[in-house]
Amino acid sequence: MKNSILIAILLLLSFGCKQKPTEADKASAEAAIKGFYSSMEKLDFDQLKTFCAPDFSGFEDGIVSNSIDEFVTIVKSFGFTAVKIKMDFVKTDVTSDMAHSIVKFDGNFSNSNMQMNFQTFENYILKKIDGKWLISFYHSSRLNAPQRLEKGSVLGIHLFNNIELKPGVTMAQAEDFILNKYVPEFNLLSGDIKVIPLKGLRGENKDKLAVIMYVTSDDVRNTIWETEGKFTQKGQELSKKLEPIQQEQEKLFTIKKDQYTDWRVE
Repeated sequence: MKNSILIAILLLLSFGCKQKPTEADKASAEAAIKGFYSSMEKLDFDQLKTFCAPDFSGFEDGIVSNSIDEFVTIVKSFGFTAVKIKMDFVKTDVTSDMAHSIVKFDGNFSNSNMQMNFQTFENYILKKIDGKWLISFYHSSRLNAPQRLEKGSVLGIHLFNNIELKPGVTMAQAEDFILNKYVPEFNLLSGDIKVIPLKGLRGENKDKLAVIMYVTSDDVRNTIWETEGKFTQKGQELSKKLEPIQQEQEKLFTIKKDQYTDWRVE
């Protein structure tokens, strides 16, 4: 009987001494996910691995990663040169040594040949190992399918053949800015409008840059541009988000004339 009482007391003491999860634990778990993708933006894969548990695995868009090395190999195979990511934490639940986080994820990944935009909901399982929160498993569910050319879609073809470079700036620098900074930043604005960069291969505009402004419909376009060159209130709000990148652009070049035509898919 005495032994039973002693065991019961020891169990109560162990439960009482067990540290309950705190808001600091929640913040630290989310910080591990933020650190993972901050490393991704910098293309620093060695640092990225430091946010992952030894048993890391994941599933995304039909592709399984059985280890963090497999995940890094898959990412590297795309040859991305620029990554821009926006994350919103929907919910994070924490126990003493496990955490589950749901994240709304919007990312742009690009290289010299392509640009990929992913809007997803993601689940992360984290473990607390030696006092540090590490990602053990992730599952990504994609929200946005690739844009499709359907009847009613609007394509604005904009030619960049009137670029005026600032002193000391090369055309290569201007192109790098457009492809790797401006386009990814713009494509974070809305799922209904996207910019697709182009470069001329043959013909009158050989070697010139252009973009396709993809809009899901004319009605959507009219919610952003009231008339030609004039924003609606919503358009002004979206434009304001681009002010930092536009200020950076002004230090490199100006576009003297925006030569374009909006086309509707019939």
